[in-house]
Amino acid sequence: MPLLLLHLLACAFMTGLIWDIQRVHYPMFMALQKLPTPEFQRWMGFHASHISPIVGPMMLFEAASAVWLLFSPPKALPLWLTVTNLALVGVIFVATALLSIPNHHALRESGFDAQVITQLVNSNWLRTLAWSLRLGLLGGWTLVQFRQA
Repeated sequence: MPLLLLHLLACAFMTGLIWDIQRVHYPMFMALQKLPTPEFQRWMGFHASHISPIVGPMMLFEAASAVWLLFSPPKALPLWLTVTNLALVGVIFVATALLSIPNHHALRESGFDAQVITQLVNSNWLRTLAWSLRLGLLGGWTLVQFRQA
């Protein structure tokens, strides 16, 4: 059960962070349109270098612990939940690799581009919803288990 709780806490942390990024950080990129291109690029580099050490290790922990939970689940943890959880982690990783990272790179390389920022915001809804769904499933199941104990 401790691994499940750590996994749930990591998911809760990342869900809160992704909602902040989705509703505050990414839309705020639009407000930076008046910055000269070199300043905008520096700001994007600052954002990436400061958010990556937070997001990267937590995502890796989530992925590793999701795999661990699939192959060594706590008692009564249903298989459908561990499979769904791992599949949603996969969705998050694929969306990050194929959508978020390329958009961030484009902004850092080329400077402000409203179309790229809009793509970033719109495509990030996939990650936001996947993390939220995971939190709901894991949190709901954990709450039920604690009430039954």
